[in-house]
Amino acid sequence: MESLELLRSLFEDLRRQHPAHRRHLDRDFLTIQERTKNEGFAFLAQTLPRFGDWLFACLETGSISKLEGFSFHKGLPRLFAGFLKEIFDTTGKTKTADLTMYVADLRQILYVFKKVSSSTKH
Repeated sequence: MESLELLRSLFEDLRRQHPAHRRHLDRDFLTIQERTKNEGFAFLAQTLPRFGDWLFACLETGSISKLEGFSFHKGLPRLFAGFLKEIFDTTGKTKTADLTMYVADLRQILYVFKKVSSSTKH
């Protein structure tokens, strides 16, 4: 699937930029690959953007809320847990450090296929 090849390239770039998160990123890509296999392109075009909307709502409120369709561990979704641990503390509150890099990287992954989904509805 060409979509997964695009994501694979994005993840390769992220692994170079964030070597400490290499293991998390590898696991995240495998999860996305498996869910796409099981749920189809809708996972990329609808579910990941919903995850993005959830993330930005959490950033706006300053704390983590539940998200249907994703498993959680220690208060954070398992998917993207490596980056989310950089953004939220152990109580689920937004950290005060500069989060721009992690948020921008997640935004790129989460919304990369959203336009495709919108354009196919017409």
